[in-house]
Amino acid sequence: MIELEPYIDSLENILSKYFRVIKHPVVANRSFLLSACYSDTIGRTLITSKDVIDKFEVQSIILVHTAENLDQVLELSRWLKENIREIAKPNSESYLTLINLVIVFQNPVADDVKKYIEKFSLTRSFLLSLHGWAKAGITGVSLQDGEIFCGKRVLEMKKLFEDSLSPDLSGPDPNLTQTDSIGCGIHPN
Repeated sequence: MIELEPYIDSLENILSKYFRVIKHPVVANRSFLLSACYSDTIGRTLITSKDVIDKFEVQSIILVHTAENLDQVLELSRWLKENIREIAKPNSESYLTLINLVIVFQNPVADDVKKYIEKFSLTRSFLLSLHGWAKAGITGVSLQDGEIFCGKRVLEMKKLFEDSLSPDLSGPDPNLTQTDSIGCGIHPN
């Protein structure tokens, strides 16, 4: 069994290699243990790099929270559905926002919770997709037995969370951490 704080430190260490990481952010009036955001702007040009035809932004956002039972997971998924616009922050240059809600369980996870998380999928378009769209999924991490379960929307990120459960739970490397409050609209508490 892994304790929560060392796991969060390990997860921060791994995510900070690829994402801007913030500890204890407040997103849409809800406090999280950790958030991570990656944003990339892609564009097409005509002849020179100054002749921009169009450009759009792709974001990946990870929000980490704890839960103990299905009721808490349902409440978090309801919150995600209600606040997906505030998290994605759609605009005319937005293309796609991928949101991964990571729920950490310290106790054994019931089968109904696993099934709900594996089946959860949310897609929302903004202004007939002219302002992009968002796709969301949930990843469950059981610290008790090291099991990770997730839906197909976030399956490609499963490896990040498997690595964070490795036996080497040393604290985050300060040389690798890219902690800041810029971008993605998520700010520290």
